[in-house]
Amino acid sequence: MRSQQKINNDFSFDDEISRQYGCEVHSFDPSMNQKSHKRRGKLFFHNIGMSDKNVHIPAGQKGWEMRTLGAMRQELGHAKRHVDVLKMDIEHWEWKVLPEAIASGFLNDVTTLDLELHSWIIEKGTYIYEPPAEIYLGYLKTLRQLHQLGFRIFLTHKNLGSCQFKSKFGMMRTSCQEIAMVQTKERGS
Repeated sequence: MRSQQKINNDFSFDDEISRQYGCEVHSFDPSMNQKSHKRRGKLFFHNIGMSDKNVHIPAGQKGWEMRTLGAMRQELGHAKRHVDVLKMDIEHWEWKVLPEAIASGFLNDVTTLDLELHSWIIEKGTYIYEPPAEIYLGYLKTLRQLHQLGFRIFLTHKNLGSCQFKSKFGMMRTSCQEIAMVQTKERGS
């Protein structure tokens, strides 16, 4: 299962991982206004977004169906299947989705976790690129929990294509970091 909320019609990762490794790939993006469908072969698109809750966001706001990773897995009939790669670029929702996925045990069946981590927050419709320290402490708590589950970072880099801002100290910074993690604990341990 590959999960990425903001695909924005770029299926290159999905297509390549399926072609090279024969993976079944499920992509999720409610913002594309497409119906769920089988793209071809083992490639599937779902008009659903990832959340920490199973909710419907009304049409006046977005009109999106949002699901937890566990609910998505159940709806796909994949309750007993292992996830080789879980790829998420969900525009800050990772900080809500990951704690729920950890608490529910969903990540116990994931081998590789590819994340784009966003350190900005939105308050009253305004982006805040340097949130208060307690927000960062929450991020660190989530990363520590991933480490305790056995995930280790094997690749990281700044996303310089977006999310850049000038800090209050005058330095250019990025608030997006791409991180790839691999599960180091054996399944069932």
